[in-house]
Amino acid sequence: MKEKFEVEIKINFRYVHRLLKDKTSKCFNLHGEGGVATVVLEREKLDEFDKVVDFGNTKKLIKSLIDERYDHAMLLNCDDVDLITYISNMGLKYLILQSDPTAERIAEQIYWDVSSILDEILSTGVVLTRVGVQESFEDSIAWYYGQVKV
Repeated sequence: MKEKFEVEIKINFRYVHRLLKDKTSKCFNLHGEGGVATVVLEREKLDEFDKVVDFGNTKKLIKSLIDERYDHAMLLNCDDVDLITYISNMGLKYLILQSDPTAERIAEQIYWDVSSILDEILSTGVVLTRVGVQESFEDSIAWYYGQVKV
């Protein structure tokens, strides 16, 4: 087994969502969550400073991305047209996902958002392995796995 090192960067954020697909679920109604996004980065060999990444700078950049796009936003399914129109007309912050904004889909979206800024925050040899989202008052976490290398 190859040696590897990992760091987890955890960012708290608040959001509102509803799950459009299951109209019988209580989660069909708009409701708020207090979530934690966990971004996992790995590297086989540490850098010249014996680190996977510059933790402080990397956390600051990922937090900025999550704050800007997700924190205190409405996360909506792209098929929720009436609500999207209403929220847009009200001038409220929202983010449209291609499916219901479940913890799994939010983790997937954050994964791709973070991967899009990798060249700005990571050095060669670092891999974004997974992103997890934990919803409020839950001990469980939903993970999205990928293998984006810089």
